Amino acid sequence: MKALNPTDIGDQNKLSILKIIKENDGISRQEISKRLNLSAPAVSKNIAALLETKIIREAGTDETSMGRKPIQLKYNGSIMYVISIEMMPQAVRGGIADLYGNEIIQMLVNKRIIIRRASRLTLYWDIFKDYVFYI
Repeated sequence: MKALNPTDIGDQNKLSILKIIKENDGISRQEISKRLNLSAPAVSKNIAALLETKIIREAGTDETSMGRKPIQLKYNGSIMYVISIEMMPQAVRGGIADLYGNEIIQMLVNKRIIIRRASRLTLYWDIFKDYVFYI
């Protein structure tokens, strides 16, 4: 088994934190710390990095009877989009979705794909450009 270095551990912590925020929209840092058994400074450091990328956001506070009100953390799945393309002999189908999985665009283009001699990357890039500009 490969030994993990501090960077690997930090990346795993960020992914765990992101997953728990996505599954529990509006969760606080303190609750994340409890659920993942991570120290408060480790959670705060990783959340700061995730906030910087804008993949999560702070959204209001929880109501408590004592002390400082915990800040709710929410997943921001509309910050980026995923593009998918399926190339078939007689058509090209593709779509665009946000990170929540909500379909933004889906289209089927009935267009014969002409395979010409080219590197795979160049060929796929040309097909992708044709599809995107067709939309």
